[in-house]
Amino acid sequence: MRRYRLHRYTRPLQPLLPLLPLATEVAARPGGGNTSSGGGGSSGGGDGGGGFFPFFFGGGTTGTILFVVAILLFTIYNRQRRGSGGSGQSVLMDTLPPPSREEEERRWQQSDAEIEAGLADLQRRDPAFDRTRFTDRVATAYTILNAAWVKGDLTPVLPFVGEGQAARLRMQLDGDRARDRRNVMEDVVLNGTRIVRVAREGAEDLVTVRIDASAADYYVDTRNGQVTEGWRTPRPYTEYWTFARAGTVQTTKTGYLDRHCPHCGAPLELGNISVCQFCGTPVASTEYDWVLMTIEQKYAYA
Repeated sequence: MRRYRLHRYTRPLQPLLPLLPLATEVAARPGGGNTSSGGGGSSGGGDGGGGFFPFFFGGGTTGTILFVVAILLFTIYNRQRRGSGGSGQSVLMDTLPPPSREEEERRWQQSDAEIEAGLADLQRRDPAFDRTRFTDRVATAYTILNAAWVKGDLTPVLPFVGEGQAARLRMQLDGDRARDRRNVMEDVVLNGTRIVRVAREGAEDLVTVRIDASAADYYVDTRNGQVTEGWRTPRPYTEYWTFARAGTVQTTKTGYLDRHCPHCGAPLELGNISVCQFCGTPVASTEYDWVLMTIEQKYAYA
């Protein structure tokens, strides 16, 4: 479950997150509080105290907050382990709403007008660039990557995925194999793509695309074929994919997504994907075509 694993236990605690900086501040504040050694005993200043809370978590407000968080985490963990219906299989329930446009503007720091201005500048420098064709190619990349992910073989995506992102995906697959499990994604439906950011960073253009999709997403134990966690019915989710390309590159009719060299147009053999076997052009290089640099995995929502 590459999209949700980092968030599933902390997601229900979001209402408490504003309290955590307060707890950190109280614990770290010099002079007084739980860690003070002055003034009549180990409890220190006014925030100190004895009993159960300070023994495990520190005293006063800090201890109370951390204790509540610990209890909630423990409860959520047990529920995740128990699953539902006594089946012994963990069932993840993600209920946050999809990201709103306002959230996207705060995250990417770009309004609709600024996105349009960025696309206009990109097209001025590259007259052949077409946003519809670009998002269509993102949809193609999404299909290829998902299929490769489920098969556990990233070879088909290496021509258009940056080295860093490819390494992250490969690490997750290797980790799953080491744990004797395989991620299955079924009934995958791409519901839409939309450009949410266009930027220049140094000599490169960056375009971030929102992907809304749905899928059944679960893990299977490779030793016995049993489902260990996830959901068997499709649920929607959102991801943000960022592509980069050198600012001087011009759009061509073929490229890495087509498994063709963007420089000479020759077919790329997947067994030799480091360079084009005809002209020596490096594969997955932003100097020649758009390359997928990062996948920001958001969350599923009911």
